[in-house]
Amino acid sequence: MDLFEQARQNLTAAVLAIAGEVAVASGFGFTAVEDAPSTFEAVVEAHAQSVATGAVFPIWNGASDDCVYTLAEGNFAFRFWHDVRHAEYGLTFSADDELLLATHQLAELQRFFAPGSKELELFYFDTIGQTRYGSEVGGFVGNQLRFVRNCCDHGLIEAIAWEASFVRQGL
Repeated sequence: MDLFEQARQNLTAAVLAIAGEVAVASGFGFTAVEDAPSTFEAVVEAHAQSVATGAVFPIWNGASDDCVYTLAEGNFAFRFWHDVRHAEYGLTFSADDELLLATHQLAELQRFFAPGSKELELFYFDTIGQTRYGSEVGGFVGNQLRFVRNCCDHGLIEAIAWEASFVRQGL
């Protein structure tokens, strides 16, 4: 197994562990559903309901086939951790707040990985890289795993340009 794939496995395991810790600390877990909250206001409302009642927190179940995590459950766990932190920190879905939240999450991951590790690099490109893509190109990357791999192999600027071309071509 190459370094990239090993790092994906390690990152998946760490994110699953963090999501488990978040669930214990907050008193509720999550469930992956098609009609999950998709606005900041809806995430805050769902979070408040979960805090008040212990009801599972709904996260989106889509677009988990081609992601940085080796299991769809890893992507769901990331979304849970990410959305709960949005609500807890009061950080909106603006690019500036997404960058700030990703920075907080990178700091949390440093309990598992040393600065400069391949795992943190993958997470950086998956979160900060995709936010930069959205700010510079608009919309979302077409294939998260391809985007992260291209970031690792060729750098963020080149990967953004390639991904924009792929998306325009419907790839």
